[in-house]
Amino acid sequence: MTKVEALQTSFYLRFSYTCQLGNIENGKVMLFHTNPGGSPTLLTTHTAAREWQHKKDANRLDTDQVERPNTRRVFQRWVQVEVKAILVE
Repeated sequence: MTKVEALQTSFYLRFSYTCQLGNIENGKVMLFHTNPGGSPTLLTTHTAAREWQHKKDANRLDTDQVERPNTRRVFQRWVQVEVKAILVE
C-alpha cells in the first residue's frame, strides 16, 4: 500500500463508505454503501489530498445527513471507510 505522501505523480482520490442502518419499525439491520464521488480535479500534492479528504470525512461524520433508502432507517454505526488513490502517469 502506497501512502499519499510518497506519491511522485498526479492522482485522483475516490471516497466511499458503508454504514449499518436499523429499521425503526422491526429492528432489522442492513448495510448501506455510499459513493459520494471522487476528487473533481487532478491532485498533485499531499496537502491538497488531505484537505479534500477532510472535507469528505466531515460530511460523512454528520450522521444526520447520512444517505438512507427511506425515513424508516436510522444510522447505527460505521462499518467501512475507503479512500483510493488512482495514479495518472
